[in-house]
Amino acid sequence: IFDKSLMDMYLLRQGGAYGQPRKASSNKVTTQLLLNYCYGHESSTLLLFPYSPVVNFINHNLESPNGELRWSLHPYHKSSWLNKSVEELSNEGQAGGLLMELVATRDIEQGEEITISYGLKWQKAWNHHIDQWQGAPHEWPSESGLYSSTIFLANAFRREIDVPDELWPNAWKYL
Repeated sequence: IFDKSLMDMYLLRQGGAYGQPRKASSNKVTTQLLLNYCYGHESSTLLLFPYSPVVNFINHNLESPNGELRWSLHPYHKSSWLNKSVEELSNEGQAGGLLMELVATRDIEQGEEITISYGLKWQKAWNHHIDQWQGAPHEWPSESGLYSSTIFLANAFRREIDVPDELWPNAWKYL
């Protein structure tokens, strides 16, 4: 995902071109929950969305993770893409050229959860979310003539997973 703002969600109004919904206002309501499964960096518009069948089983542990992400050395990994700008990546026209590996940083016991650190900023955002949690709203946000094409919980946690600075290529950052 080359532009994080594509994850922003807005209330929609019926009656756009060809009956398509259109934005009711330019006020962002929330962000898509998909953001929780993306890897990103605070100095970049790029989001990486992993599509491995096991990636959803990797959880967060700030203090003592037992794994970390590394760029793969596999021949299918296009390491030259790490030197391309976000704009150059968007012109590649294909997905799946970047490979990351989850590597154990210590012995993992049988039955132990696999964890990586999602980063201190993620942890602080999570702590703030827990402190502010009010529960699910009793009524969905609505106004006359407005609807949302995606049902969402206004109070759900949404935050990308922070990729460590040393792992995120400088070419992908706005310097």
